[in-house]
Amino acid sequence: MNQEPRSKNQELRAKRAAFLFYSCILALASCTLLSVAEVSAQGNKKTDSLILIIKNTKSDSAKADALNELAWQYRNSNYDSATVLMKQALSLSEKINHEPSYAKAVRIKGFLYYLVSDYFNALECYSKSQKINEELLKKISKTSPLLIETKREIAKIHNSAGLVYQDQANFPKALEHYIAALKFVEEIADTRGTASILCNIGNIYSTQFNHAKALEYFNKSYKIALAENNKSEIARILSNQGIVYYNQKNYSKALEYYLKSIKISEEIGYRQLNSSTLAGIAGIFVKQNDPEKALKYYAQALDMEQQNGNKNKVASIYGNLASLYLSLKKYDLTEEYLKKALALSSEIGALDITENQEETYYQLEELRQNYKTALEHYKNYISARDSINSEANTKKQVQQEMQYEFDKKETAAKAEQEVKDQKAAADKKQQQIILFSVSGVLLLVIAFAFFVFRNLRVTQKQKLIIEQQKQVVETQKQIVEEKQKEVLDSIRYAKRIQQSLLPTEKYIERNINKQIVGR
Repeated sequence: MNQEPRSKNQELRAKRAAFLFYSCILALASCTLLSVAEVSAQGNKKTDSLILIIKNTKSDSAKADALNELAWQYRNSNYDSATVLMKQALSLSEKINHEPSYAKAVRIKGFLYYLVSDYFNALECYSKSQKINEELLKKISKTSPLLIETKREIAKIHNSAGLVYQDQANFPKALEHYIAALKFVEEIADTRGTASILCNIGNIYSTQFNHAKALEYFNKSYKIALAENNKSEIARILSNQGIVYYNQKNYSKALEYYLKSIKISEEIGYRQLNSSTLAGIAGIFVKQNDPEKALKYYAQALDMEQQNGNKNKVASIYGNLASLYLSLKKYDLTEEYLKKALALSSEIGALDITENQEETYYQLEELRQNYKTALEHYKNYISARDSINSEANTKKQVQQEMQYEFDKKETAAKAEQEVKDQKAAADKKQQQIILFSVSGVLLLVIAFAFFVFRNLRVTQKQKLIIEQQKQVVETQKQIVEEKQKEVLDSIRYAKRIQQSLLPTEKYIERNINKQIVGR
């Protein structure tokens, strides 16, 4: 009766044992939103500034915004204060009918529900806040500063919803929200938000043992966080990378990354992230057969998370403790922690934790030789596993990422085409200017040519008239000269006639001389 379950389990035991350990760490490490802890010295300055605004401002909307921001600052360090401040912001923004502040207060309320693993109410708040912000988007002009903030809020809502679905092991739904958030933060060039969401997507692949894909997203996130010196995000990424190396059985490298994460977390006062890393270090000591140190680190992590009231993380650590006690053959303690873990995972709907604990329960009952009970738990384990890893879910997840990549490329192509269109329009405009300029110059040249041509025609006409007049004068002159010649010729002719009729001077003179001598 137990032979078939044993055979199937052997195929997945190594992978599930690793999954059992790091689900705890991953749940702990994923609890941040777009910028996780701001409780450092810089954060203290910010909270002091916000408190002064709340006390002194006369603007109710500014006060509501400050209450929201202060509640967000306290979300990890002082849950009760964050809750009080959120309620004050909610009440004030509703009273003055300030929709942006009200929507933000509702989102923060949802995140506070998430921190205590009240997933149903968390999603209700996110849905409500999203609807308000989407309506605001329709009203806001494209030039309004509120446009970017509203888109940022919607991105935070999607990212927060993704965290809920990830804790519930509904990875396709989580990825759907992460991708939606990523589109918004990339649209408004929010690099801090981009780093956080890329890290969350990496966590999904890490959960599914897709180490290459997980490290790809973690490295993308790390580059952005490092460029901005975003220490809280760097610490979170290092812790998540440690998980990947742990699952690859590179325990020395995993420990190196955990210790780096702890160092940065202590520098900025990020106590919550330390709990996840402590759990990771505990897992390494389990692998190194040092149960005393492992129990020490698990106890520290558990104490932190019990104070925070996060049932998901507490359930994960219970499961890790049950697995450790099983390896130590302390079956009563194993069962005690399994029951605690299963009760919490059932309450909050964390299917991945249920899967892990049902597998461990099956192993426990098999070692006890309670085969009937073992088979029941094995069936429960298989049911939870198949629900998480169903073919439909896998396909949907792949399709979502492919769609995101396609949309991203399409957006890039559109942006490139817009640049080309703008350049083409500019070139066309420039060509038009050149064409108009050339046409204008050409028209001026034509006008000038026409003017010159007209003047030339007038000149030629005048010249022709002068030539004609000159010709007339020449003709008349010639006529006169001919007449004159005729007259002269007539005179000369008459003279010759006269000379032929009259005696010559010599003849007269000779005759006169003769007469004188004769006397």
